[in-house]
Amino acid sequence: MRVILTCIFICTILVSHVLANGQTGDANIDHNCAERPIAHGVVSALHSALGFTLKSSNQVYFLDGLRLQTGKPYLSIGQKLELFSSPNHTDRYGRIPVFAFSGQKLIQVKLLEFGEAVIFGTELTNKCLNILRQAEKQAETGKRGYWKTKNGVILAKNLPLLSKISGKFAIIQGKIASVGDRSRRLYLNFGQNWSQDFTVSVVKSGSGAFKGNVARLGGLGNRTVRVRGNVEQRQGPLIRLFDESQIEILD
Repeated sequence: MRVILTCIFICTILVSHVLANGQTGDANIDHNCAERPIAHGVVSALHSALGFTLKSSNQVYFLDGLRLQTGKPYLSIGQKLELFSSPNHTDRYGRIPVFAFSGQKLIQVKLLEFGEAVIFGTELTNKCLNILRQAEKQAETGKRGYWKTKNGVILAKNLPLLSKISGKFAIIQGKIASVGDRSRRLYLNFGQNWSQDFTVSVVKSGSGAFKGNVARLGGLGNRTVRVRGNVEQRQGPLIRLFDESQIEILD
């Protein structure tokens, strides 16, 4: 009985500490995905997929780490938000990339869980990327939103389909047949015929360089991966990798 009472007492203290500091579930995601809060208020305007503004502010923000897919409204006018940014900078349109909380729920996670967005192209910490991937996996498993579409994931060997979607975003899966290591670029080849089969191109340094571990990519021969980005037609179909969030190792 003494042991049971002691356990109950310790658990009560721990729960009280968590509640007092607001450290429940999603409440710590801001520390993994962004360094500091930069704004809070209610949504006053939506600009399609281009972003949103808060009341009494002309600054336009957009949700970092996502590519919106379904065309559904991702926020509502009057919705209360707390915005976090890391780092606080603007893109070429003057927008600030943010991670947005509505209460204790990260908007990015909510959109990913319902398949209304997919992860795409940003400099995320490993912890943040893992959180977002878990949310995205829920939508894929449940076949929600983007993941219920016929071509949610395209096989790398499906060259006829890849040739038809040149210029469009796609998520492509396959086994890397070989790695071509050149002075300035790394090539992940998904077939034996480099001029026709699907290829991933990675710039090692300078303008457009991959923001991640290039050496790790060089060791991916015979591994099954999933990559995402805009498909180009360079003899064969090609995707350029700029960020770690664009590639996921599956085996």
